[in-house]
Amino acid sequence: MEAVSCNYGLATLTNSTLFGNEAAYGGGIYNYGTLRVANSTIAGNTADMIGGGISMNGSSISSSGATALVEQFDRGRQYEFGLHLP
Repeated sequence: MEAVSCNYGLATLTNSTLFGNEAAYGGGIYNYGTLRVANSTIAGNTADMIGGGISMNGSSISSSGATALVEQFDRGRQYEFGLHLP
């Protein structure tokens, strides 16, 4: 299961680290709502399908001071990317 799941609401991640999480979609974060990331690191996460770090579906994201919003280590095993924006 992903570390954070936001469904049609607002999720704010502040002063946090999401590392080493795994899920089918969005190993770090699976987002259907509005996501705000501030002063946080999202790295080293994996997904079986898409969005190793973050998978977003019909949603929005904003960030400030995110040290590693998406790194090369965040990989979706099928499609090989860290941030999925359909």
